[in-house]
Amino acid sequence: MLEQFRQEPDQGVVRFASFLRYYGVSGFPFPISIILPDSAGAVSSVLGLGSLALIVVLLNARSSWLFVGSAAGALAILFLAGARSAGYFLEAYVWFSFAAAYAAWGRCKELLSRLVLAQGALTLLLAAYGAATIFPGALTAGLRDSVMERSAHQYTVMVWLDRVLPADRVMLSTLRSHALMPRAFVAKDILTWTDWESPAETQKAGGLLKEKKINTLVMEPFVAEKFADKLCMDIRGRMAGPERFRTATRNPWNRGAEFDLAVFDARTNDKAPSQEDFALKR
Repeated sequence: MLEQFRQEPDQGVVRFASFLRYYGVSGFPFPISIILPDSAGAVSSVLGLGSLALIVVLLNARSSWLFVGSAAGALAILFLAGARSAGYFLEAYVWFSFAAAYAAWGRCKELLSRLVLAQGALTLLLAAYGAATIFPGALTAGLRDSVMERSAHQYTVMVWLDRVLPADRVMLSTLRSHALMPRAFVAKDILTWTDWESPAETQKAGGLLKEKKINTLVMEPFVAEKFADKLCMDIRGRMAGPERFRTATRNPWNRGAEFDLAVFDARTNDKAPSQEDFALKR
């Protein structure tokens, strides 16, 4: 969020900060979006009814001024920075919870307690379901693979890549499960946050790819040619795919979406993007 104040800011970071200001999991308007999910798939991405502790706190502000001040400070900083997604407000949530617990009992606090107790019971059931479905993976290698295929995002993709890619490959992909990557890679953020209409940014990105010796593209078949052109890379052939995969998640309500991936042998070429090139591409 502070990148924009540097003398020469990294425009990719500035763009990412701008994205965060508008990013939210729930489709409800702020601040409802940090309290209630708009679908079952987003139930684990909001702070829940405990956020209503703010009301109890405001009614008893004098008795817990230290907690209230800490919460208000954290809330103000986050809000001014532009954060709107629930996860960023966890610290303020904790401070408000302390303040509400310290407040005297009354009708409002009694109602909040009942709501949070009901929510806690539901959360306990969800947690028990999660533990029951994931625990078998600790018993045998076969069960572990089964659990990972069902619950670990892009695990089946990484197993497939490990099978089809030689050991010396360096990937650039649209995948984001970096911890599971079976080969050396450059993160996809360079594809997302580079302004491909800017010669300076494109040259910088191209220089990084050449420095890292990228020789493999892993992405959806229909965008491979477009990205290769932007990156000044030549696709020399398709090594594997297209292969269809189904999205895996721990939340069963988020599963089911399918996508296609292919692996391309690619090399950076000696073509340096010029102002004329960009004028033609536009």
